[in-house]
Amino acid sequence: MRLLKSHPLLKLFNSYLFDGSQPSNLNFAWNFGSLLAVCLIIQLVTGVTLGMHYNGSVTQAFDSVEHALVMRDVNNGWLIRYFHSNTASAFFFLVYLHEFGRGIYYGSYQAPRTLTWVIGLVIFFAMVGTGFLGYVLPYGQMSMSAIPWLGQDIVEFIWGGFSVNNATLNRFFALHFLLPFVLAILVLLHLITLHETGGSGNPIGSSSNSSRVNMSPYYLFKDLITLYIFIWVLSFFVYFMPNFLGDSENYVPANPMQTPAAIVPEWYLLSFYAILRSIPNKLLGVLAMFGAILAIITLPYFDLSKLRGFQFKPTAKIIFWMFVANFVILIILGAKHVESPFIIVGQCMTFLYFIWYINFIPAISLSEDLLTYVELNKKIFKSSSSDPLSSSSIFLIAWVGNLRNNFFEKLNILQVNLFNTLNDIILELKLYLKIIVNKLIILLKKWWSNKEQIYLYAVTPRVREMLDRIEDKDIERDAINRIHANAQDDGPEEPDAETSEIEDDALYLLVKADECQDKNVEKLRAAASTVSDRDAIIDRAQEMINPDLTDKLLEVATHMFNGGGGG
Repeated sequence: MRLLKSHPLLKLFNSYLFDGSQPSNLNFAWNFGSLLAVCLIIQLVTGVTLGMHYNGSVTQAFDSVEHALVMRDVNNGWLIRYFHSNTASAFFFLVYLHEFGRGIYYGSYQAPRTLTWVIGLVIFFAMVGTGFLGYVLPYGQMSMSAIPWLGQDIVEFIWGGFSVNNATLNRFFALHFLLPFVLAILVLLHLITLHETGGSGNPIGSSSNSSRVNMSPYYLFKDLITLYIFIWVLSFFVYFMPNFLGDSENYVPANPMQTPAAIVPEWYLLSFYAILRSIPNKLLGVLAMFGAILAIITLPYFDLSKLRGFQFKPTAKIIFWMFVANFVILIILGAKHVESPFIIVGQCMTFLYFIWYINFIPAISLSEDLLTYVELNKKIFKSSSSDPLSSSSIFLIAWVGNLRNNFFEKLNILQVNLFNTLNDIILELKLYLKIIVNKLIILLKKWWSNKEQIYLYAVTPRVREMLDRIEDKDIERDAINRIHANAQDDGPEEPDAETSEIEDDALYLLVKADECQDKNVEKLRAAASTVSDRDAIIDRAQEMINPDLTDKLLEVATHMFNGGGGG
């Protein structure tokens, strides 16, 4: 326990999981976050394991997943794959409960947690991309037909050709393998922003530090309860009905000559798919699909209420459950054939989906705040009840004043958030630029310190072999500096063979002399004062050179030991 609170990284982990204070009135709706973390860990572990055996080829992808490789040849491969596929469905189900359910109902998108909400939306985008890419990889009939129509040029760029081929599967596999790790980084940012803004909210919507408890053991044990239930439910699907949520068409090998009767994605993308196909125009349909996801980000700015959440707003509760029913109906419509009456119903539900964000949320937030304002100021209205005109005027003034105050407050918050975001981006860019400049300076200094070695490499190729024999880098650097000091200022000239041989052997003797000098200067001087030791060094050098150069080498050695390095 002491290590958890003293180590820098473990201390951060401890502050989030054990010692972090949370409101004392959190209910089980706040347990979805921990279950999502468990789902992410399961997906990472099982996904990496499956990736070791996947074959990204149009001829072998289906067999590598459905039949021979993963399901039969790999030990417990069927279990790993079914955990991976069913946990993906559980992942999205919990995200919908966490973000669309608890997040919207309890107003988790309002300040000061707006940035946390936006990062959560980015996480959802990454999940949608990861889920879609993973749906394509088995290369069944539905997988091959799942690539959306985004225009011929974009489709060919994504495919890597004029049809779905090996390049398509390899690209999708690479992205599907990469995105979960990006998702993990985004989740970490999500947690950091949550704790930086005061931690989790609470069911009553107030921000107070008066009643808080540590994460451990209270909420840690509470999370273990829901985790136990989640593992049981997930295991039931994996062991007893693993293909319940899958499409039967995707268990047939892909055939480009045969199109499935109904092309549908996985269930967790059906609502957005219903919005996509409810609009006859392809481009507008794609824009509407992405707009349906981006509309979630507008909640902090369209909800003008001062009271966080819908739990104390009767009308807002009705609107919320209308949204839930609309979302479920879109999921059902997404699995139906494109025929009457599903087309017109899908268009109505799509219109209701967007109007819920644009119209219902602002209207309900203003009306509920106005009713609250009137309720809190009953005395004013009662005193004016004798004059209907005066009562109506007060009502109108209160409504307009409340609208004006909320509008300017939201506008000010938006400006502050944009300014802080831009400021953070500029600071990050400055930091990264400073790091890059420092790296370049270090590289330039390193190159400048080694320019003598570059010079010697240009003089003769044998120098590299000789320097490689020297293990002590300090000796090598001193020898290079001494040779470079004797070089001409106008750069190296092209030496003839004989001169190059002498320079090489002189360098060898110089390095050996420096080596001896570095180890023991007294021994070097004693060796230089006796003919026998000097001759022994020369004899050793003669083994590497042409015998005709003995006299010239003797002059070099004599100069080194008498007047030069030996001293």
